[in-house]
Amino acid sequence: MKELRLEAAIPARHRLAERTVIRLRELESEKFIGYCEEKFPGRNQTITKACTSAGFQPTLAVKANSLVEVLGMIGAGVGVCLMPSDVRNLPHPNVVFVPLNDALEPIRLAAAWLHDNRNSALLSMLGYLKD
Repeated sequence: MKELRLEAAIPARHRLAERTVIRLRELESEKFIGYCEEKFPGRNQTITKACTSAGFQPTLAVKANSLVEVLGMIGAGVGVCLMPSDVRNLPHPNVVFVPLNDALEPIRLAAAWLHDNRNSALLSMLGYLKD
């Protein structure tokens, strides 16, 4: 199992973009970009739970079908999002990732597979999860 911290993904021109760390509460007035529940089950619940623990209810303005779509909407100034720290590795023009100074539950990644499956993509993913 791998644990990833949630970070704020905000437009590069956002008022907080130059900061090295922020409190989640500083995003209270922002529109949040959510995820399509079928493709990211539980992710909207994770965002809502994190914001609730920071003392506010987020406004999930739109829902995206992919991480790339979320990043594109953030870069276009549609809203902000809480994303796992590893999403920084994707191309993200006009998007800044800012660590949060809140004690939040991490995103936990786990996998189940057939033991004798030697698919190279599977082995690569398992290597990532073990690191």
